[in-house]
Amino acid sequence: MSSGTTGVPGSVVHTNALSEAGARPKARAAVEPTTTGGTAVFAATVGPATTVLRWASVGYGLVAIAPDRVGSGWDDVVLLALCVFLTTLRTIMPLNLGSNDRLDRALPLVDVAVFAVAVGLSGATESPWLLCLLTAVGLAAYGWGNRFALWAGVLAVASVTLLVELSGGSLSDRLDDAGDLLAVVSLALAAAGGLFLRSRAIEAARLVQRTGGELARLRSANELLRELTDVALTLPGAFTLREALSRSRDLLGTYMDPRTVVLVTLDENTDEWTPKITDRAAMRAAYKRDELPEPLRLALDVARTVVRNASSDGNGFIGPDSHSGIYMVLHARGHAIGVLALEHPDPGHFDDVDPVLREGLGDVIALSVDNARWFARLRSLGAQEERVRVARDVHDRLGQWMTYLKMELERMCSADEVTTEELQRVHDDAAFALDELRETLRQLRSGVTDERPLSVLGRELVERFADRSDVAARFLVRNPDQQLPVPVENELLRILQEALNNIDRHAKAEHVEVDWVVDGGNYQLAVIDDGRGFDPSHAVREQSYGLVGMRERAEVIGATFEIDSQPGVGTRLYVRAGQLQSPTVARAGQPN
Repeated sequence: MSSGTTGVPGSVVHTNALSEAGARPKARAAVEPTTTGGTAVFAATVGPATTVLRWASVGYGLVAIAPDRVGSGWDDVVLLALCVFLTTLRTIMPLNLGSNDRLDRALPLVDVAVFAVAVGLSGATESPWLLCLLTAVGLAAYGWGNRFALWAGVLAVASVTLLVELSGGSLSDRLDDAGDLLAVVSLALAAAGGLFLRSRAIEAARLVQRTGGELARLRSANELLRELTDVALTLPGAFTLREALSRSRDLLGTYMDPRTVVLVTLDENTDEWTPKITDRAAMRAAYKRDELPEPLRLALDVARTVVRNASSDGNGFIGPDSHSGIYMVLHARGHAIGVLALEHPDPGHFDDVDPVLREGLGDVIALSVDNARWFARLRSLGAQEERVRVARDVHDRLGQWMTYLKMELERMCSADEVTTEELQRVHDDAAFALDELRETLRQLRSGVTDERPLSVLGRELVERFADRSDVAARFLVRNPDQQLPVPVENELLRILQEALNNIDRHAKAEHVEVDWVVDGGNYQLAVIDDGRGFDPSHAVREQSYGLVGMRERAEVIGATFEIDSQPGVGTRLYVRAGQLQSPTVARAGQPN
């Protein structure tokens, strides 16, 4: 492994043992317009025009030789036939303009030579086929550039001069007026015109290629955004660490195809890094930071993504046969929570991975893992809270009722006579105590599912609360067809249970209103009562513990928890996330 490390602007560090020579042609090909495929470019732009120009030149020659020369001999007829034949051939089998094939490059010079012969044998600068020669020179210049323009011009002048000299004349004698000089200048202008049109065609091709490249990049960006959206919608819904890791592994395999995958996360209690995924890698149970494998430690040190390639030795990698790797630091809540390593046996395997997709995938995995860890902590905290709450409910409700019933039964046993009304009252009290026990067990067992969301369980909970407490309570649901992920709504259900229990014990309320609204990913749970209220900063111990538990549950699911209460004016409790269209919630007991 090369020891050279080069920082790349942005957020990626590349360490590479291969030279950059192999990458340069690839980069050039991406930015320079291709001219080797000129056949398609030039033929598409001038194919019909060249055919029209060729036949127009032949037509001009035909008009020029008639009627003065038709009876003068067979020479003009043969030259006419030759020009018509060559023009017909080029109509049926046109030149492959811009082609690098040797035969294709020779054909335009053949055309120039044939028309030069026709010009040389029919009056040189006064030849009726001069326009055909100019067309051939212009097409050679247009299709193959400066060098061919020069070759075609030299070939045309040399061929005409040779034939004039062989016929016993002199080309210099023919250049005796302005018309003859104009004919010679026209040859140079034909070559220059061909070169000019060629430059415009190449510029147009470059513009089309750049436009096509921009469209391709936009399509690629759109595809990346779609993929990242799919990833973001998939991973954060995994609230258990095992599920989050499983989905992360599947997504990495789909988008990056690694052979070795290692994910280590920071245990903030012990300040150690513990492996969570170790596919095809031998890892210890825990590491101090300075004991981590070198590429993971490097990524943490530079606080950026590290891309590494090796030619053959494979040193500096985690996997036994790896020769390329990506090492990403996972950030959440403003600090590093883990490092993800992806490796492959092929050098350069990850070079084609789009940086936007790579970094976006890392961010979503970091969010998913962090959510899962917080939910694990919440479950531990929630289990402890549930045990405390059950013990408190058993003591406050069932314990008091059992003590009362015991005292009543002892009194009745010592009495000389027990009336039917007294027995009925004790029976009713025992039935009420049994209902209290059932409600406590029901709250422990109840949980949100896809089939029974918070909008259903919340209504049932509020109705039971109203029945047992003689409080006028109602549950309002806005957008009942929408719901949140099950783990989120389950935590909201626990918050609602605790809020209603607090109202039952402390508020002395006459009216309670619960309002539940979901709008996409935004939501609000509001619990309002008209009880005696309290000062949140001076809550009694039982209330304080309940408020802390509700606040912690809200924080873990990313919601805000607010209490608005004053002695004598009731209490408003809000758990909300996102921005809603200002849902109106009436004071309990008032019209909404």
